[in-house]
Amino acid sequence: DWTLAPHKSYSVTALVGGDHALIDDHKKAVRVALDAGEKYTQARLRDVEPVTSANWCAALFLHDSARPVGDAAPNPHVHTHAVVFNMTETADKIRSVQSHEWYRVQSYVAAVYHAEMAHSARARGYELEHGRNYSTAIKGYTEDYLDAMSARTEEIEREKAEKGLVGAEADERI
Repeated sequence: DWTLAPHKSYSVTALVGGDHALIDDHKKAVRVALDAGEKYTQARLRDVEPVTSANWCAALFLHDSARPVGDAAPNPHVHTHAVVFNMTETADKIRSVQSHEWYRVQSYVAAVYHAEMAHSARARGYELEHGRNYSTAIKGYTEDYLDAMSARTEEIEREKAEKGLVGAEADERI
């Protein structure tokens, strides 16, 4: 499950501000990023090195909200889950995937996605600033406003602090 999402400012601009073209930009950026990552797909072969097949099969699920926190309505959160199947086609047959390369290129796929989103946002006239993890943010929102639109993130961070956990793996577990 590869999950691709823009900075919260994009979600707020698209879903609260009404610029739904950013959702189309997100869909396009997801496709471009996944196409870039697909090239690194390898087939698992018995007793020999994996072979690069450069193809995969994935189902895409677009969501527009985060999981709700408590009884509150869910916050806006544009993101796509790409469920990639453990199968790839080689010259002779369908084989299982050697997933090592996928883990190696995750950051690359995220960087391609965020570069595409930044390019599209600039083309639409938005001013951007640096975000985290290769992302850009649309200028004009206060941190307090974006935090208020990120109840799920706040809940995850609070639980990580209580348990003394850090990092993306802790985010996933929580």
